[in-house]
Amino acid sequence: MANSASRISSRRSALYLTSSSVVVETRKKARNMTTPTHIAFSDESRWNLGRYRSISVVSMRADHHREVEELLERVFQQEGSKAREFKWSGRWHKPRMRLAKCLVDAVSREASRDQLRVDTITWDMQDARHRDLAVDDVENFGVMYFQVMKHVLLRRWPKEAVWALRLDQKRGFDREALDRVLTSTAARLRTLASPGRAITQVSSVSPVISSKYRTVQVADLFAGVAAFSWEYGDEHRRWRRSRTVSLTLLPVDPPEVSWTDKNDLRHGVLGHLREQCPKSLIQKSVGLETARPLSPINFWLYRPQHHRDKAPFREPGGRIVRARDRDRSQASKIDFRVG
Repeated sequence: MANSASRISSRRSALYLTSSSVVVETRKKARNMTTPTHIAFSDESRWNLGRYRSISVVSMRADHHREVEELLERVFQQEGSKAREFKWSGRWHKPRMRLAKCLVDAVSREASRDQLRVDTITWDMQDARHRDLAVDDVENFGVMYFQVMKHVLLRRWPKEAVWALRLDQKRGFDREALDRVLTSTAARLRTLASPGRAITQVSSVSPVISSKYRTVQVADLFAGVAAFSWEYGDEHRRWRRSRTVSLTLLPVDPPEVSWTDKNDLRHGVLGHLREQCPKSLIQKSVGLETARPLSPINFWLYRPQHHRDKAPFREPGGRIVRARDRDRSQASKIDFRVG
């Protein structure tokens, strides 16, 4: 009897240990599914102003983020910058231009080592997608944010990555609208599939204050220079010719100079970026555009994908009309009667 009781006790202990191991392993798997392995910081330029608008995303492994922040902080210190943060839309002077160039250099080095990516989308408010529509800028920003995040998450990083999305808080965005953009984007991303991937894993989304993250400020820089490159593309070509003339020893009539001091400094940053990425950029393009999207520093101009690719807009009564609403409306008008 004693031996029988001992065997029963041993079996119970073994069963308990096995069950405990299963519980611990299950908890570990659940924790690993929700712990971000990768992180993406985003900022925009002129999201509701002007013809050309852009969003830039700086993405990397989550365990590399602190190292990148420390690297960027050293750039600020080495340049003697006392600025709380870098803003493309801020006041420009020569020290700011030097800081921007050094940030471009630092990011380019990290990108060449495959430590991070910078993907920037620009859209044209005068193309067929936006022209002649009372575009709702907040909704349209949400669509473009989804487009760039879809590109980054599905095509540029490992399929098993678990993502944390961080978007700079915007002036002109109330918190409710910003939360709606983030949650809607995350929900749509989670439903997307790609070869070898069932769903996209997004563990957390949240707005952040740009002054606390140098990575967000880099996104601001790349978004700003992208929109600027298209808005002032022709002017930049004249600026480059003027620089060539100033370096030549031949007596050549200089081209007419017609840009502001502020734009002169910005052209300096754009020219420096073009020099840093001569092989990946389409040199004949008016603005920044990358020949190979796989490049770790990637720029592209969004072009309408088909004739029904239209921006969200407001009707005279104030109702927002989105692409999926138009598709449902058109479907409801189809006559399915036979003969």
